[in-house]
Amino acid sequence: MENIINQFTDLLKSGIDKKEFEEILTSYFSSTEDKNLLIEKSSKGETLIDLAIKERMQKFLRIVVRRFPELARSQDKNGDTILHYATHYGLTDVLIEALYKEPNLAEIKNKAGLTFIDLASCKEHQYDFSKVFDVAKEQKQKRVKDLLKKRKESLLYLGMK
Repeated sequence: MENIINQFTDLLKSGIDKKEFEEILTSYFSSTEDKNLLIEKSSKGETLIDLAIKERMQKFLRIVVRRFPELARSQDKNGDTILHYATHYGLTDVLIEALYKEPNLAEIKNKAGLTFIDLASCKEHQYDFSKVFDVAKEQKQKRVKDLLKKRKESLLYLGMK
């Protein structure tokens, strides 16, 4: 596995078109169930996901989040997730995809106690996260409505007994 990740890195350094490279990755991971390649580390300790974030491959990362949401939940030694890093690099499409796929991802805190939404709220960022905030708010409202509906259904069910 390590050789494959190093080969991907070498391909990028060699000048391959990044869009073409991203299309290859997106195509492969759209149809495979094998996520091992995504989490294996290179000799530098980087994963394919790390490489994709640094290269701002939003289309590919959206596929990763959609197909393997458990990877979006996994945290590094600082407690950061893919979404914390995506926030740092301004990858708003990845954040929106994650919020639609699994809204609870917005509640994962790193060791500093910050969610990716908290990071996006920081003034230092040069990116416009307004759409991400709108989706987060919409998803939170939807969750509250769903919880209330379930509670009402439970109470109705209990009342019927």
